[in-house]
Amino acid sequence: MSSTAEVALTELQQRLAEYVRACSAAVWVTSFEPQEVLREVAELCAREGWQAYSWTSHTGLCPVGGACEETETQDPLTAIRAAAALGDGEQPVLCLFFNLDRWLTAPELIQAVLWLTEQGKQRRITLLIVSPVVNLPVELERQFAVVEHPLPDRAELEQIGRQIATQPGEWPVAAEEQARVLDAASGLTRHQAEDAFSLSLVRKGRVCAETIWQYKVATLKAGNLIEVWQPQEGFAGLGGLEALKHFCLRSLTSSRRQNRII
Repeated sequence: MSSTAEVALTELQQRLAEYVRACSAAVWVTSFEPQEVLREVAELCAREGWQAYSWTSHTGLCPVGGACEETETQDPLTAIRAAAALGDGEQPVLCLFFNLDRWLTAPELIQAVLWLTEQGKQRRITLLIVSPVVNLPVELERQFAVVEHPLPDRAELEQIGRQIATQPGEWPVAAEEQARVLDAASGLTRHQAEDAFSLSLVRKGRVCAETIWQYKVATLKAGNLIEVWQPQEGFAGLGGLEALKHFCLRSLTSSRRQNRII
């Protein structure tokens, strides 16, 4: 028996491990946290004894954790061709290409990716494209499986918060206040959560839900997505729309019940 407990795989690592073992040649990972994806893939490959390479238009194709030497692979077409030569058919090789979809309008690159997926089946090479949204040309739609990199759950958000708020009184003690903080932080990326918690410490000297909500509103405004309004009254204070209020309350009650069961 090992003297140290084996760390459980994350959800992303589990899904990727399944696809790699199934010899899948192409997986699209949707994520707003490319460095987190890279970290999790590096951990997975170190654990399983697999090889990993990463590509950006800035660095070119490089071994994960190693030095970048082939600078000519900054060109995506050259990088895809180079990736096809990495596998030996025995040891799995994962090749992460970040935001490659920006170049997937060129016919020659589309053809090269198709060729790599064919080679990948034989040489045990898995192409991972990491991008916030799935943006595949029609020629490649049937080649890729799509895996979502989940945002941090409440347990991970609490862990992040406690790593930042380390002094007495900085992290809420009362369960109700802690729940409000985690509610406010839900939907943030790991980097955003760190920023929000740190901002709250700067403004208030402690982590509080109010500052986290303000941070979240600011990020939504930056993306011109939606306008967030925080009501000060409950549903009882809103006139009309009885059917809609009843539906919302029923949905919230059902969701809370399911979360307790889970």
